Amino acid sequence: MRVIAGRFRGHPLHAPAGTRTRPTSDRVREALFAVLGDVTGRRVLDLFSGTGALGIEALSRGAAHVTFVEVWRPARMVLEQNVRRVGVVDEATVLALRVDRARPRLLEMGPFDLIFADPPWADLHPTCSTLSRVLAAPVAAPNGIIVLEHPSRAPGPCLPSLAGEPFDRRTYGDTSISLFRVESLGPLAVS
Repeated sequence: MRVIAGRFRGHPLHAPAGTRTRPTSDRVREALFAVLGDVTGRRVLDLFSGTGALGIEALSRGAAHVTFVEVWRPARMVLEQNVRRVGVVDEATVLALRVDRARPRLLEMGPFDLIFADPPWADLHPTCSTLSRVLAAPVAAPNGIIVLEHPSRAPGPCLPSLAGEPFDRRTYGDTSISLFRVESLGPLAVS
């Protein structure tokens, strides 16, 4: 796994041993950023960060700052090493929090222009209500984009059942990405 493009192009990215972390493949990241276009100056939130590959790719392509949220210690340690190896320590914040506990900090740090969410696939449906609470305005900036990574075999990503249809959806083998515009989401339930 490596950074695909931008100022850190070719830098290797590491992943923790085992199968608990499922890093977004180079192919999917390349395709995703082709859809997203220019991310220069954007404030990015990377939920369920794992290795940090999506957020680091955004920094490489000009994002202003990325906030990573990862609670699982082995993945977070690798994420922090990847941030140091690439040299983006000053452009990144790593929160060692569960996503459902991160909202107060994210409200202080946001709003975010681009939000990546790649929840554990085994827990995707229970995670939907957590995502709706965390992603509710004002965490997401007006006109921001939310990218949800989910299994292709799933009946659909969880945000549509809460807040409308994605403006784009792509499938790459067993991985799908769905993109939502914050303006189309409307108010999300917050409890």
